[in-house]
Amino acid sequence: IPPSITSSLPTPLANLTHGMEMVAQTLNNSITMSQWSERKPFQVPPLITKVVGRKFGFDLNLMQAQSYVRPRVALVGDAAHTIHPMAGQGLNLGLGDAQCLARVVKEAVDSGMDVGDTMHFLNKYDAERKVEVTSMMGGIQLLHGFFSSTFEPLVYVRSLGMNMINSVGVVRKRLVEVAVGANGITTGASKDV
Repeated sequence: IPPSITSSLPTPLANLTHGMEMVAQTLNNSITMSQWSERKPFQVPPLITKVVGRKFGFDLNLMQAQSYVRPRVALVGDAAHTIHPMAGQGLNLGLGDAQCLARVVKEAVDSGMDVGDTMHFLNKYDAERKVEVTSMMGGIQLLHGFFSSTFEPLVYVRSLGMNMINSVGVVRKRLVEVAVGANGITTGASKDV
């Protein structure tokens, strides 16, 4: 039922209508998905005993797309940016991308707009994620350089800094929140979808 009709209904009736739509949609999805499943039992994959052909390697480079969006396209995760694989931060950034994109798509839908008809929402995603990702990329690159150095005075400074961070609970807690993706670097607060 179009939102223009349900918005004119009394709240209890609009809620009931929405609930019935959700039940119907869930049933429809269940029927569709039940037809996808294979009725075969699980089979153990074959054991790999050798590699046939050349082996390939991919350098881990710090890269970021100039723009994460184009009309009706949004890059997320490693398609938008790659960083040194330190503590799974690439995954956390990708999850942040997905969460942000879901939020702006929901915002567009809630406002009655098609997210692809205007670049407003996609540009919002692009700008928000660029700030967050660039901040994390800079921090990860700094840490990577800092911890890969064997220059002795820097090793002492690094140890002193880590001990100081470890002894200040508020700083340590904030760094853990950022590292696990619980709160953004630049915003300091999570953005719920």
